[in-house]
Amino acid sequence: MVEEIFQRHKEVVLFYSGGKDSLALLLLLKPYWERVTVVWVDTGNQFPEVLEHMAKVAALVPHFIKLKGDTPGFLAKNGFPVDVVPTRATTFGQFAFGPTQTTVCNRFECCNANLWGPMQAFLFATKPTCVLRADRQTERVKGPSQENGIEFCFPIWRWTDEQVWEFLRLEAGDLLQDRHFMKHGTSLDCQTCMAYNEEIPERLEYLAAHHPKLHEQTVTFFKSYKSLVASELEKLEVLK
Repeated sequence: MVEEIFQRHKEVVLFYSGGKDSLALLLLLKPYWERVTVVWVDTGNQFPEVLEHMAKVAALVPHFIKLKGDTPGFLAKNGFPVDVVPTRATTFGQFAFGPTQTTVCNRFECCNANLWGPMQAFLFATKPTCVLRADRQTERVKGPSQENGIEFCFPIWRWTDEQVWEFLRLEAGDLLQDRHFMKHGTSLDCQTCMAYNEEIPERLEYLAAHHPKLHEQTVTFFKSYKSLVASELEKLEVLK
């Protein structure tokens, strides 16, 4: 599939997250690196190990572009991104009903402002003909193959976890980090992400091992947040 893509396109863009799937795709493209622009979005609140990894990648590939998000600024205005949103704890909810013990927002608002928005702006400004993504069918719904004149390709869409790891063990070398061995959320896009509930238990284990202070702060947040959600659910007890 990769060869066919480069037969159709002189150059391509790879949106690179630094997670294990993204790393596998980057290494799969190695014979074509001269024709690949690797684009990474720095959310503005990165883990030090991610910055270290990106510095290595930037030194390896011929064309590396860093885009910028502003997670700290977003959090100051909107609160922490979560999956289940008690609306009274949002900025508007507190404007209408008074302050709560913590402030939260829809996770997609944060991702859009600090990840997808910069990506979209980059595409609008540069107008590439092809974008490569490392999405796989075991993890999400496949995105569109064409949009606004851009072909979106998913070269490892059918790869299994086993295939990804077989390839990484052969090719990744010192680009692999401890975070890559987590089952979910290996890109660690932001230190202050409180969303993606299915990833939280493993993320907390990782934080406890590698970032104990951040682990303590995260646990404190979740205790407060859990209390907020529980208080809203209690109002539905009448439905028993």
